[in-house]
Amino acid sequence: MSGTTTGPITTFGVGRDISVVVISPIGVRLDLTGQIEINWRARYERVTHEPINSPTRERFLPNGHDWSMSLERRGPANEALFSAIEAGYWAGGYPNGTQDGGSIYVYVSEVNGSTTIYQGTNVSMSMPDRLTASQKTAIKQTIEGFASTFSPV
Repeated sequence: MSGTTTGPITTFGVGRDISVVVISPIGVRLDLTGQIEINWRARYERVTHEPINSPTRERFLPNGHDWSMSLERRGPANEALFSAIEAGYWAGGYPNGTQDGGSIYVYVSEVNGSTTIYQGTNVSMSMPDRLTASQKTAIKQTIEGFASTFSPV
C-alpha cells in the first residue's frame, strides 16, 4: 500500500472551516479578526391557499437572508465604521440615501479539501452590540445584517 490516502480529509466541518469577508454599504471592509461565531439564516414568506373544497396548500417564497456574527474586539475600526454609517444616515443617507449595497462573502472549506464561496448581495448591516465586556472574557462585538440574495459564486 502506498503512502497516499483517499476519501475526505475529515468527516465533518467545524467553525474553523469558515471565513467571512464583509464589505460595508460605504465600501469599507470590516475588520473581522477574532471571529467567534457566525449565523446565516434564510427567510421565507409563508403563503397559504385555503380552498373551500380541498386541503390547504402552502408555499415558501424566498425572502432574503439574515446573518449575524460575534467577534473579539481588536481595535476601534468597527465602531468607527458604524459611527460613519450612522452619521451618514443622519446627514441624508449613505450612500445615495440608503444603507444597503454592501456584500458578504462566506468561504467554506469542505471536507473533501475544496472551497465553496457564497456571496450575499444588497447587504445592509448594524452593530447592535458594540461592546460586551466582563472581567474574564475578551471584549465581544456583534454585527448583524440582511442580504437580498445569498448564493454560490
